[in-house]
Amino acid sequence: MKTPLLTKNHTADAAIGAHRIVKAGSADRYVATATAATDALMGVSEYGCTAAGDGVDIIQSGIAEVYYGGTVTRGAPLTADGDGAAVAAGEGDRVIGYAVIAGVAGDIGEVLVIPGNGVSSFRAEITLTAAQVKALNAAPIALVAAPGAGKAIVPTLAVFFRSCLAKIQTHFARVVLSMAMRMTFSAVPVRVSKSLLKRRNEPNQANVRSTIQRFGRTAKPSTIRSEMCSTKPSFSLTNRTAVPR
Repeated sequence: MKTPLLTKNHTADAAIGAHRIVKAGSADRYVATATAATDALMGVSEYGCTAAGDGVDIIQSGIAEVYYGGTVTRGAPLTADGDGAAVAAGEGDRVIGYAVIAGVAGDIGEVLVIPGNGVSSFRAEITLTAAQVKALNAAPIALVAAPGAGKAIVPTLAVFFRSCLAKIQTHFARVVLSMAMRMTFSAVPVRVSKSLLKRRNEPNQANVRSTIQRFGRTAKPSTIRSEMCSTKPSFSLTNRTAVPR
């Protein structure tokens, strides 16, 4: 199902069929049917037109319906064939977008329109004999030929792995340091006095026990005073013999 996000009306250089890939035309805001994978691809025609000078709606972003010119795998980059149909893109081809659904030649498929410069890749292949494999340490073999004037070979993969290794080492050092700090602090016991903690939580309240609480007495002070006041003194007299001087 098509879901266009950006549709623009352009002027056609010639008749354009529906669901065809178009390229930049002979002037600004002119388009024509794409005829090669290296054309400057602009979008996909929505309904097409019948003659030069006609207006034609071109889907330049979103999901568009497109005519398949060959077997297409979902997710594959697509380009244009000689009739403006969508086919699988190869190395160096301009790309109109990526296939949303799979199909074969003659199907009306769907493409996620994302025009781009194309598919590019680099691959170097060499053949080594058994004797050369054994002698690699003594006589290394260059995998890539020396670049020409003004060019250089950039070992991006090696730089990437070196950067990853440095990050891993840094992270590992931080983990070890964190574990060492935790072990150091856990080996130091810390005790907090409950009485000090209570006074700390209640700084404005005196925490002093009375005399009765200190010695475990439960009697009221007023009862003790009454008992002391009501006690009568008692005396015992003993008969003594007076001796004259």
